[in-house]
Amino acid sequence: MMVVSLLLVLNFSIGVSASISYDRQEADACITISQRLSVKGGSNSPISLKQALKNLDKSGVRPGQTEIHTSQLNNVINEIQNNYNPSKAYSSIYSDGANRYIVEGHHTTVAFEMLGKDSAINMNTATSDLPSSTNIYWSKKWYQFWRKTIKVVED
Repeated sequence: MMVVSLLLVLNFSIGVSASISYDRQEADACITISQRLSVKGGSNSPISLKQALKNLDKSGVRPGQTEIHTSQLNNVINEIQNNYNPSKAYSSIYSDGANRYIVEGHHTTVAFEMLGKDSAINMNTATSDLPSSTNIYWSKKWYQFWRKTIKVVED
Protein backbone atom coordinates (compact mmCIF):
# COMPACT_ATOMS: atom_id res chain seq x y z
CA MET A 1 0.00 0.00 0.00
CA MET A 2 1.41 3.31 -1.04
CA VAL A 3 1.35 6.11 1.48
CA VAL A 4 1.18 9.50 -0.09
CA SER A 5 2.22 12.64 1.71
CA LEU A 6 0.68 15.88 0.64
CA LEU A 7 0.01 19.34 1.91
CA LEU A 8 -3.66 20.04 1.82
CA VAL A 9 -5.27 23.39 2.18
CA LEU A 10 -8.87 23.16 3.23
CA ASN A 11 -10.89 26.22 2.69
CA PHE A 12 -14.16 26.20 4.27
CA SER A 13 -16.44 28.76 5.71
CA ILE A 14 -20.05 27.99 5.91
CA GLY A 15 -22.60 30.15 4.20
CA VAL A 16 -25.86 28.96 5.54
CA SER A 17 -29.12 30.73 5.18
CA ALA A 18 -31.02 31.32 8.36
CA SER A 19 -34.11 29.69 6.94
CA ILE A 20 -35.59 26.68 8.66
CA SER A 21 -35.77 24.77 5.38
CA TYR A 22 -31.99 24.76 5.15
CA ASP A 23 -30.48 22.05 2.94
CA ARG A 24 -27.24 20.40 4.10
CA GLN A 25 -25.98 19.86 0.52
CA GLU A 26 -26.37 23.58 -0.25
CA ALA A 27 -24.62 24.54 2.97
CA ASP A 28 -21.77 22.10 2.44
CA ALA A 29 -21.17 23.53 -1.02
CA CYS A 30 -20.27 26.82 0.69
CA ILE A 31 -17.93 25.43 3.36
CA THR A 32 -14.53 27.10 3.80
CA ILE A 33 -12.20 26.87 6.86
CA SER A 34 -8.67 27.90 6.08
CA GLN A 35 -6.41 25.32 7.63
CA ARG A 36 -3.11 23.84 6.45
CA LEU A 37 -2.84 20.18 7.17
CA SER A 38 0.05 17.84 6.61
CA VAL A 39 -1.72 14.69 5.50
CA LYS A 40 -0.69 11.11 4.93
CA GLY A 41 -2.94 8.74 3.03
CA GLY A 42 -4.97 6.33 5.09
CA SER A 43 -7.38 6.68 7.97
CA ASN A 44 -5.97 10.03 9.15
CA SER A 45 -6.92 11.88 5.96
CA PRO A 46 -9.23 14.84 6.61
CA ILE A 47 -12.73 14.80 5.16
CA SER A 48 -15.41 17.42 4.51
CA LEU A 49 -18.04 18.44 7.03
CA LYS A 50 -20.68 16.82 4.83
CA GLN A 51 -18.84 13.48 4.82
CA ALA A 52 -18.11 13.70 8.55
CA LEU A 53 -21.84 14.15 9.28
CA LYS A 54 -22.68 11.18 7.03
CA ASN A 55 -20.09 9.03 8.84
CA LEU A 56 -21.43 10.07 12.24
CA ASP A 57 -24.97 9.26 11.10
CA LYS A 58 -23.80 5.72 10.21
CA SER A 59 -22.12 5.36 13.62
CA GLY A 60 -25.44 5.16 15.43
CA VAL A 61 -24.64 8.02 17.83
CA ARG A 62 -27.10 10.88 17.35
CA PRO A 63 -26.66 14.56 18.16
CA GLY A 64 -28.34 15.64 21.37
CA GLN A 65 -28.68 19.27 20.30
CA THR A 66 -30.17 21.07 17.31
CA GLU A 67 -27.17 22.99 15.96
CA ILE A 68 -23.41 23.27 15.69
CA HIS A 69 -21.55 26.54 15.15
CA THR A 70 -18.80 27.02 12.58
CA SER A 71 -16.78 29.38 14.79
CA GLN A 72 -16.64 26.83 17.59
CA LEU A 73 -15.91 24.00 15.11
CA ASN A 74 -13.05 26.05 13.62
CA ASN A 75 -11.64 26.68 17.12
CA VAL A 76 -11.75 22.98 17.97
CA ILE A 77 -10.10 21.99 14.67
CA ASN A 78 -7.38 24.59 15.29
CA GLU A 79 -6.83 23.35 18.84
CA ILE A 80 -6.60 19.71 17.76
CA GLN A 81 -4.12 20.55 15.01
CA ASN A 82 -1.90 22.95 16.95
CA ASN A 83 -2.15 22.06 20.65
CA TYR A 84 -3.59 18.58 20.76
CA ASN A 85 -3.89 17.14 24.24
CA PRO A 86 -5.93 13.91 24.30
CA SER A 87 -6.88 14.44 27.94
CA LYS A 88 -8.64 17.73 27.08
CA ALA A 89 -10.85 16.25 24.35
CA TYR A 90 -14.21 15.41 25.91
CA SER A 91 -17.64 14.18 24.94
CA SER A 92 -20.43 12.51 26.87
CA ILE A 93 -23.06 10.07 25.67
CA TYR A 94 -26.56 9.46 27.05
CA SER A 95 -28.25 6.16 26.24
CA ASP A 96 -31.99 5.57 26.59
CA GLY A 97 -31.67 1.86 25.81
CA ALA A 98 -32.64 2.26 22.15
CA ASN A 99 -30.52 5.22 21.04
CA ARG A 100 -27.28 6.95 22.03
CA TYR A 101 -27.06 10.76 22.04
CA ILE A 102 -24.09 13.11 22.39
CA VAL A 103 -24.86 15.44 25.30
CA GLU A 104 -21.53 17.31 25.45
CA GLY A 105 -18.77 17.48 22.84
CA HIS A 106 -20.63 17.83 19.54
CA HIS A 107 -18.00 20.10 18.01
CA THR A 108 -15.14 17.93 19.24
CA THR A 109 -16.80 14.80 17.85
CA VAL A 110 -17.35 16.40 14.43
CA ALA A 111 -13.78 17.80 14.39
CA PHE A 112 -12.31 14.39 15.28
CA GLU A 113 -14.30 12.82 12.44
CA MET A 114 -13.25 15.52 9.96
CA LEU A 115 -9.58 15.16 10.87
CA GLY A 116 -9.63 11.35 10.92
CA LYS A 117 -8.53 11.23 14.57
CA ASP A 118 -9.16 8.26 16.80
CA SER A 119 -11.17 8.74 19.96
CA ALA A 120 -9.41 10.19 23.01
CA ILE A 121 -9.53 8.87 26.56
CA ASN A 122 -12.33 11.24 27.69
CA MET A 123 -14.45 10.85 24.58
CA ASN A 124 -17.80 9.04 24.67
CA THR A 125 -18.05 8.80 28.46
CA ALA A 126 -21.44 7.70 29.77
CA THR A 127 -23.66 10.31 31.40
CA SER A 128 -27.09 10.43 32.99
CA ASP A 129 -27.60 14.03 31.77
CA LEU A 130 -30.41 14.18 29.25
CA PRO A 131 -29.80 15.55 25.73
CA SER A 132 -31.58 18.80 24.88
CA SER A 133 -33.07 17.16 21.78
CA THR A 134 -33.72 13.56 20.75
CA ASN A 135 -35.31 14.04 17.32
CA ILE A 136 -32.22 15.29 15.43
CA TYR A 137 -29.98 13.38 13.01
CA TRP A 138 -26.52 14.18 11.61
CA SER A 139 -27.66 13.80 8.00
CA LYS A 140 -30.42 12.38 5.85
CA LYS A 141 -30.88 10.87 2.45
CA TRP A 142 -33.23 12.47 -0.06
CA TYR A 143 -36.05 10.03 0.76
CA GLN A 144 -35.82 10.53 4.55
CA PHE A 145 -38.02 13.62 4.47
CA TRP A 146 -39.22 13.07 8.06
CA ARG A 147 -35.71 13.44 9.50
CA LYS A 148 -34.67 16.75 11.00
CA THR A 149 -30.92 17.29 10.64
CA ILE A 150 -28.55 19.24 12.84
CA LYS A 151 -28.34 22.87 11.75
CA VAL A 152 -24.92 24.29 10.88
CA VAL A 153 -24.81 27.93 12.02
CA GLU A 154 -22.29 30.39 10.64
CA ASP A 155 -21.17 32.81 13.33
